[in-house]
Amino acid sequence: MLGISEQGFRRLEAYKMAQLTEPAFMIPVESSNVEAFGYVDEDQTLFVDFLAKGNSAGSRYVYYEVEPEVYSQFMASPSKGSFIWTHLRDRYDYEKLR
Repeated sequence: MLGISEQGFRRLEAYKMAQLTEPAFMIPVESSNVEAFGYVDEDQTLFVDFLAKGNSAGSRYVYYEVEPEVYSQFMASPSKGSFIWTHLRDRYDYEKLR
């Protein structure tokens, strides 16, 4: 893998997927904080597009190694933003993609 760790390779692949202009796997939601989300089973990566606030553009974050059970709980949650804050933010590696 060209001197890159497996985790680094997965992150690079997830990053490349997130750079798509209109990813087919993003699901729009009605939320005060979240615009859309998508999950890739093979990599257990959760992509979240947050709504723009004020003059700043919306942002996309990716959360790594999110188990399918946790993703199911996220989908069922009535408040996506609250779920991210209480169940994902401090428990999973994540990074801002844009």
